[in-house]
Amino acid sequence: MIRSLWALAVGAAIFGAFVAPASANPAELATCAACHDLSPAKKQVVGSPLFAIYGKKPGIEGTGFAKWDKASLDKWLKSPSAVKPGTSMMFMVKNDAQRAKIIEALAELK
Repeated sequence: MIRSLWALAVGAAIFGAFVAPASANPAELATCAACHDLSPAKKQVVGSPLFAIYGKKPGIEGTGFAKWDKASLDKWLKSPSAVKPGTSMMFMVKNDAQRAKIIEALAELK
């Protein structure tokens, strides 16, 4: 599974599979695009679609979050498995500044 996720991420980066709406910052969301659809089409890919999730209720049961906001996204991106043990999302953003930029870009993705 890790190999297939890695191949998907590398393929997206190499072949430019990432296309974000003009309101989003493509550089900040490029790593997300390897597994998530960022377009208004909201297609299910490896992970759930991320278009316009900011301010919405998470589709993931058991997170304890009422909505995706700065605090909940920060906690989720820092360690998804700490929030939801057993989650299939293995990507973590340990760098605080990078996490903040991703959250800002997600907030603008509408």
